[in-house]
Amino acid sequence: MAHSTSQTNSVGRSSSQPPTPFHGIFQQAEDNLNDLLTRKTELDRSLATLEASIFAYEGTYLNDTYPGNIIRGFNGYLAKPVEVESRPVTEKDRIFSNSSSTYKQSLEVKKRVDQLYPKLNPSDHYQAAARTYKPLGPGPCDFTCLHDI
Repeated sequence: MAHSTSQTNSVGRSSSQPPTPFHGIFQQAEDNLNDLLTRKTELDRSLATLEASIFAYEGTYLNDTYPGNIIRGFNGYLAKPVEVESRPVTEKDRIFSNSSSTYKQSLEVKKRVDQLYPKLNPSDHYQAAARTYKPLGPGPCDFTCLHDI
């Protein structure tokens, strides 16, 4: 009895068999999936950069407009002008950042990038943070950071 030496491919089909009509469809679907995953990675990075920027701008706005702003109200402008120390920005003041479910993950990455690259200009921090995101899989809030550092 002669033994066959044909090899099987990833779908269990012998490599000596001709490709099925579905082979092209599967290849197209796989290529499409890879393109979509690449696009998702780009969008995750863009989102992380945007969230870090919003957080920074929001903090600057809240600190610079301590006597009155759209978050805390404008009563401070109506009172006598007194040298008042600014109050620290709290989480509940950050209505724009808190509107995102992933902003805390973006800030964690920015913090780690700040530690790894302390001599970068502040605007470069966001670019470095954006380059360090790698998605883990489909779904919201599914990215992790600093894989390629």
